[in-house]
Amino acid sequence: MKKKFIKLNIDDNHLSFGNLCRLIKTQAKNKSSAMQSEIFCTLFNVDSINDTTINNYCVGVRGINDDYKQTYINYQKKYINDKNILKDIIINLVSIIDGRLHDDKYDINQSESLKSLCLKLYNISKNDHDCKEEFTRELLSLINHNNLIEAMSTILFFVILDKKQPLYEEEVKVEIMENILSDTNISANDLKEYLNIKLAEEINFNMNLKKLANKGNAYACYELGLEEMNGLYEGYPRYNIALQYFKEAANSNHAGSYYVISKLYLQGLVGTNSKEDYEYAYKNATKAMELGSIAAINEIGLFYLNGYTPVKKDINKAIEYFEEAASKNYSYAYNNLGKIYEDRNDLDKAYEYYQKSYELDNSWAANKLGERERKLGNYKEAFKYYSDSINVPINNVCNYAYYNLAKYYYLNGNPYAYIDKDINKAIEYFENAAEFNILDAELELLNIYAHKYVKNKQEDVYFKLKRIVNLIENNKKYNNELKDKINKILKDIKDNKNIDLSIIK
Repeated sequence: MKKKFIKLNIDDNHLSFGNLCRLIKTQAKNKSSAMQSEIFCTLFNVDSINDTTINNYCVGVRGINDDYKQTYINYQKKYINDKNILKDIIINLVSIIDGRLHDDKYDINQSESLKSLCLKLYNISKNDHDCKEEFTRELLSLINHNNLIEAMSTILFFVILDKKQPLYEEEVKVEIMENILSDTNISANDLKEYLNIKLAEEINFNMNLKKLANKGNAYACYELGLEEMNGLYEGYPRYNIALQYFKEAANSNHAGSYYVISKLYLQGLVGTNSKEDYEYAYKNATKAMELGSIAAINEIGLFYLNGYTPVKKDINKAIEYFEEAASKNYSYAYNNLGKIYEDRNDLDKAYEYYQKSYELDNSWAANKLGERERKLGNYKEAFKYYSDSINVPINNVCNYAYYNLAKYYYLNGNPYAYIDKDINKAIEYFENAAEFNILDAELELLNIYAHKYVKNKQEDVYFKLKRIVNLIENNKKYNNELKDKINKILKDIKDNKNIDLSIIK
């Protein structure tokens, strides 16, 4: 079967010669003077070349000729001592983009056209598996400091000398798989078997997943562990069973499993909250971090924030870990940073972090921003934040947003946000919040159901009332004062007396 090559100039996944030419042409003010042949001749200082050959280089079906590469190998040797070796070439490229000639006195490091081109190519480099993190970091630093000649030189050396072409689909798939598994003991066949049932199975998915798990497949073990942890098998979480699955996956250096093991112990979902448990949690979080888990970086920050064994409390150290996780767009790290600065009363900085988390679709941060806007009297803006907060997967939703929507919008309506009263919607949202032990929501429902029962004496309403009372009695905030008040309300209802619901406010 003929190998199928990947075109390297049609998307933003490859920092390639073809994408360099494409972006120059796209950015050029005069498209007719920015032909591939003109760009190629400028780069390699030749008068002409066959268009078919150029097209092959740009598409990626052929590797750049060794003679052309040798030209840049020579430049690269001289570049060590002369960072301006490619200055004239770069000035000529900018002349093509700007549609006017620049001479050698032109301050190319101040060129907005060149900076824009470098930034576009930098963004592509972040998507290219061939570009190491150090490469992209150095490239961005050069651009930010307006060292544009060096930035463009770095790009040219990469696309001409280092970027492999042609690339073939099957080879890329294998390489990506090998990179994913490089720090693990998981075989490529394990991943292939897991993906085969993940993408193809429906009815027999869980049965086949268990078969793979019994064979020690790390991906299958991890997925089954998540299902047990989230209560998808029995309708309630079985943390100890989940733990065994995660430990099996961790034996193959599955990063996510090490992290979840740490989380289970740190949150007291397994173990006895002993010193040994915390030490074991820290050990697993550290291993997960070494294997590339961003969540584990944030977890280590929590150890330092709270002074969990075996580390000592160190807020500055915690901030370092949170900032590192946040730099990788981990929204919970932004939340943790926000809470630290909110505690320091640096509200501008705190809400700057909450905003960044919200932009990553974090429900808790959305609710937090909603709270701020509501307290400022900006009810319409707050409503948007609260609505965004509940518009996330159920496992990630901040249930206080349900309470806020019910309490401040649907229970009595909100003319400032143009929201009409909707008691059924309010009850639905209070119920959602009450199921997660939000006492204020439970008390609102007690009030609503007590009024309904007094009004019509319907039996089903009384059962709802008793269910809410049961929730309140099992709430961590339940106390003797609240107990006495609720008992009085229930007694008055039973005796057909007028009830004073204001006593629970």
